[in-house]
Amino acid sequence: MLYDQASRGSEVARTRMQQLLESYQRRLVAEQLARRGLDTMLLAPLLVEYRNVASAQKMGGFVMGMILPYMIMMLVMVGALHTAMDITAGEKERRTIETLLVSNIDRRQIVAGKLLTAVAMGLITALMGLCSLGLTVLSGLSIFTSGARTPTWRWRSRRPACCCRS
Repeated sequence: MLYDQASRGSEVARTRMQQLLESYQRRLVAEQLARRGLDTMLLAPLLVEYRNVASAQKMGGFVMGMILPYMIMMLVMVGALHTAMDITAGEKERRTIETLLVSNIDRRQIVAGKLLTAVAMGLITALMGLCSLGLTVLSGLSIFTSGARTPTWRWRSRRPACCCRS
């Protein structure tokens, strides 16, 4: 069977075809065994059952470990994108880049300053985004671990409690 592994559609078609051929093969073998009066359990003497032994906490850590690097990368890119656009195209539109280029500053220093500004803004945005994500996860976990009860508030009475009754 020939297929193109780089194509998702071809991979799906290969998997479906493989499942159909295996099913057809099992049915043919079962028919041959039935004709000879043999039990079909001869083909699969062992019954294997798979169970996931990872705890929910471990699975959550696994999922977060898969998602977190992409989140960090997206946060850095989003944070640096607008700054980088503004310090390049924005200065050209506002016609302030000519003044900057005519000044007595080395061009490498100008480029380094612009680059460091974009990197710093990206890192600051990523840090703030991760803090926000952490607080969101912690507040979500506190809701799930407390049984999702709404908090009850008690107001203090303005009159003092009386210890003696008359």
